[in-house]
Amino acid sequence: MDLSYVGPIIILIFLLITYIISAFEKIHDWKVTEESFKKMYSETILAKMIVPVITLIVAFEIIIVTLAALGIWDIIIEQNFEVATFSFLASSILCLFLLIGLRLINDYSGTSRIGIYFLISIFGLYWVQSIVSIA
Repeated sequence: MDLSYVGPIIILIFLLITYIISAFEKIHDWKVTEESFKKMYSETILAKMIVPVITLIVAFEIIIVTLAALGIWDIIIEQNFEVATFSFLASSILCLFLLIGLRLINDYSGTSRIGIYFLISIFGLYWVQSIVSIA
C-alpha cells in the first residue's frame, strides 16, 4: 500500500466512527430522538414528517458507514478509490440535508458544526480524486 493512501483512509475511518455512533445513538434511543426532533422542528414544514426524516438520516448514515468500511478495504487491498469516492459523496450529501434542516430552525451553531463535517467530506473527496487523476 502506498503511503499517499493513508490520508483518505484516516478520513474514512473518521467518518465511519462518526456515523456509526450517530446511527447507533438514534436507533438505541429512538423515542428520545423522535421527541427531540419533534420539539426542534415543531414550527417548520418538517413537523409532520419527523419519523420519515429520522429514518432517512439513519439510512444514509448506515449507507455511509458501509461505503466507508468497503472503501477502506478497497483502498488497502485493491488500491481502488471508487467506493471511497461514493462514501465521501454520500457524506457530503447528508451534510447538505442536515444543513438545510438546521437552517430551517435557525440553529446557527449547529450549521457551523455540520459545515466542519462537510469540509472534511469534501476534502476527502478532493484528495481521492487527486490521487486517481495522478495515477
